[in-house]
Amino acid sequence: MFFLAIVALLILAYAGMVLYFSWVWANLSAQASLQKNRGEISHPIPFSKEAESKCLSVVVVFRNEAKNLPALIADLVRQDLPQKYWEILWVDDFSEDESLEIVKKAQNSLPNSQILRNDTFSHIFSPKKRAITQAISRAEGKWIVCTDADCQVPISWLSTILNYFQQTDAYFVSMPVRIFAQDSFFQEWQAVEFASLIGTGAVCVALRKPTMCNGANIAYNKAIFEQVGGFAGSEHIPSGDDEFLMHKIAKQFPLKVQFLKSQAVLVSTQANENWHQFFHQRKRWASKWEHYQNSFAKMLAVFVFLANLSVLVLPFWIFEKTWVVLGLLVFKFVAEFVFLTAVLRFFQQKKLAFWIPILFVLYPVYAVFFALISRLKSYEWKSRHYERT
Repeated sequence: MFFLAIVALLILAYAGMVLYFSWVWANLSAQASLQKNRGEISHPIPFSKEAESKCLSVVVVFRNEAKNLPALIADLVRQDLPQKYWEILWVDDFSEDESLEIVKKAQNSLPNSQILRNDTFSHIFSPKKRAITQAISRAEGKWIVCTDADCQVPISWLSTILNYFQQTDAYFVSMPVRIFAQDSFFQEWQAVEFASLIGTGAVCVALRKPTMCNGANIAYNKAIFEQVGGFAGSEHIPSGDDEFLMHKIAKQFPLKVQFLKSQAVLVSTQANENWHQFFHQRKRWASKWEHYQNSFAKMLAVFVFLANLSVLVLPFWIFEKTWVVLGLLVFKFVAEFVFLTAVLRFFQQKKLAFWIPILFVLYPVYAVFFALISRLKSYEWKSRHYERT
């Protein structure tokens, strides 16, 4: 009975935490929210007339993204922030397809862009961190905005970000990202699971305990990036250009890391196309937690692992303590359902709530599996093989 008590305590604590997260998410207001009409922005927030040119420098690192780049380029062309106030720094990470040619053609409609080759700062092991560092060294903007080549961005993305920086004293801003869900179980399951990660990351930032963010939609002050030493200390880790930087800035400036909850900056990204990609992506993500310098982020990762492990062992008492087991599972399900439906509603993906019961069953197995498999030595990313450090 002692072990059942420990398991029950972990599950109750986890469910209580998720319900609290739901309350924080509901009360997380967007300081730069825009009015919406049929899903489109109808009243963009005006940016300051006093803004100097090249306030924002958008950084996009691409490798073999010929299929996805045209959509991102089209969205950038449509931005309602005049091009004199921002620039794009494209960094080609040795693409082997037509990506570079596509970006070169885009300069006709985006003359405020530069194209760089990821061939400097060789002391940085991570190709993406190396590329971003190179772009920042050439950036003219006061603020750096990062997204990925397989993303799509709303029309008022940049004007809202600029307005937010002008209205606040933020140094690092995390913003929402959702996964395209194209009517397949595999993609919709990814979208729901991804929503839980983005929502959790947003709540932790709001609580001044930043843990997770996504490099597909972040922005930060260039001078602060340089002041904290950029990616120094994590150059040997292939990923983490987003979270490790956020943790570094939060350590020195805990009140300057913020989350912008606004559909005007809601970025959409592609789902993994197959299980092989998904496996290596989640394995890469799971392997980062042990490198965290942020103690709260480490503690949260361990706590979530133990809570999900508790769910897996709970059925051992199903016949002996039936109502206790069912009560714990129902409480956990209700907590997760409330939180996930709130995040999915914001993401305009309410129909995906249908998958929450399935995720409820699968996620404990998934979470424990990837926590354990992350200990293995290698993974793949962008057609490259990495050994875990």
